[in-house]
Amino acid sequence: MNRLEQFASEYKLRLRKDECGDLMVFAKLGHIYEHGPGAFGVVFSESDRYSNRILLARRRQLVKAGLALHQVGDAESIFLFDPKDVIQGKAVIRAVGAHKKRKQTAGQLCNLKKGPEKMPLQVPGNAAMAGNGSVGLIQHQEGSISSLSVS
Repeated sequence: MNRLEQFASEYKLRLRKDECGDLMVFAKLGHIYEHGPGAFGVVFSESDRYSNRILLARRRQLVKAGLALHQVGDAESIFLFDPKDVIQGKAVIRAVGAHKKRKQTAGQLCNLKKGPEKMPLQVPGNAAMAGNGSVGLIQHQEGSISSLSVS
């Protein structure tokens, strides 16, 4: 396991490969990558969803956290940080908006095992529904009320 995989497992982050096959932690505002021996990089890049003001504010946050500014653009920037430094690691993850691994609940895992045709209240006309789905209160085998009619 390389250092980026260790970093991702320590902070429960999702890893993906880019088009070149390199492992990266993709995020809302950029990505985290392995820059070299002993250093990781975080790239903040422009997108249609987020304004440049957000990227500039995040840049100021990371400068205050003590990260080394490696490259600066208009709003884009690349920072280098030590993955062993917990404060810098948490600051980077929070600033870039890294995607955490989701942990399924017992109910979600149970529904996955059942299959889509056995799950209640998917679409109108499902066998678990009474009538066409808008009749009134629908009760499951457990006795819980799952939906109300809309008139």
